[in-house]
Amino acid sequence: MKATIASVASAMYDNMERKERTDGKPYYVLKEAESWQSDIIHNAHLDRMPSDDIYERINDVLSTLADLDNDATEDSATERFYEIEPDVYTSDLTAWLNSDNRNVYYLVEAQESGVTDGFQLLAIAQQKYIMEIAYAVLNGIVKYVEEIKEDDAVRICDECGEIMTEGFCISGGEEYYCSEPCRDKNYTEEEWEVLYDNGNGDSYFTTWDE
Repeated sequence: MKATIASVASAMYDNMERKERTDGKPYYVLKEAESWQSDIIHNAHLDRMPSDDIYERINDVLSTLADLDNDATEDSATERFYEIEPDVYTSDLTAWLNSDNRNVYYLVEAQESGVTDGFQLLAIAQQKYIMEIAYAVLNGIVKYVEEIKEDDAVRICDECGEIMTEGFCISGGEEYYCSEPCRDKNYTEEEWEVLYDNGNGDSYFTTWDE
């Protein structure tokens, strides 16, 4: 199976971990240091320093993209971005505005819409900020998909579309499954035992070097 926007986003989303700082505030990090994922996250920071807020927005974007069908196109992916809503509380919106002077530019753009209500202006401004991050994440994923499209070393689960670093190889590479649940949707335990043949068959569980 070829890598898709959904499968790559799913792999990234599964590698995101929510933690808490000593003051109780949540933040997100990568569980495992994957260079290609770090590159996408770096570019989605829009030339800013690492930010808990941007990491959280990236996590939201990845969650949305991971829910796409595996045949979803770039255009259909962008249509889902508007499901990612800005903050609800005015205090959160003003905190966001004050967190970086460059956020004022989004507010200026929001004013061009003709809206005069202060709360709505802040929400529109933050939505523009979210959209910019979302498009940066999507562009990074699309670029990565194109780079690995013809790479035979990349293995994708034939059931869920996950990028694999370990899993089940079936019949010498005719099929791949990342986990027992994915394998079991296609083979019964008895069928797997026949294929495995006590380690003598060409179907097995293995780990691949990255």
